[in-house]
Amino acid sequence: MARKELIVVLILALLVILGATVRFLTAPIGATGPRPRPKPTRPAGSPGKGAAGGPERAPLWPPLNDRTTPTDPDALRLFEAGETLASESLFDAAIAAYTHFLESWPEGAPAEMALLRIAQCHTLAKRPKEAADGYELFLRRHPASPFRPLALLWGGESLLRIGQPELARLRLSEVVAKFPSSPFVDSAKALLSALDAAPPPPKAKAP
Repeated sequence: MARKELIVVLILALLVILGATVRFLTAPIGATGPRPRPKPTRPAGSPGKGAAGGPERAPLWPPLNDRTTPTDPDALRLFEAGETLASESLFDAAIAAYTHFLESWPEGAPAEMALLRIAQCHTLAKRPKEAADGYELFLRRHPASPFRPLALLWGGESLLRIGQPELARLRLSEVVAKFPSSPFVDSAKALLSALDAAPPPPKAKAP
């Protein structure tokens, strides 16, 4: 492993240890046994029940598979560092890990997943502007990705949050039109229905 990659991995490992230490110190007195490590999940207020009346679940964090898992040992170590940091809700550190991964391994399916993970981390950190930008970048760079419907849905949701309803409508409508059997279509329909029911913006007064 190159010196730069080694330093990055060591820093990320220290951040994970720090997060675990903080959780241990803040655990209730008398608590016993290991605490389960949290996994990145659908954040509150995202497409789902209670948000625009959508369905109960809209998947956000797809697991790695044979296609998206790095085969290079150093690349795998760095990517797994990002996954661990994200699971600890250390999203900025996870983004740094995925960004460094992309700098060193910019091509292939693992790079595709790393770019998606950056946008997902912004979603989980409740930063809709950065999330929307991240999903748009992903859609431009990987137009034929199997994760396109996921990026369209969550990108559309982020666009709605930052006041870009027309572009959001385009993204959500593509989910419905092109991916009708995906697990994201019900959430897309719910957000589109909410968008249709929203009052129109006030017209500008004539000078």
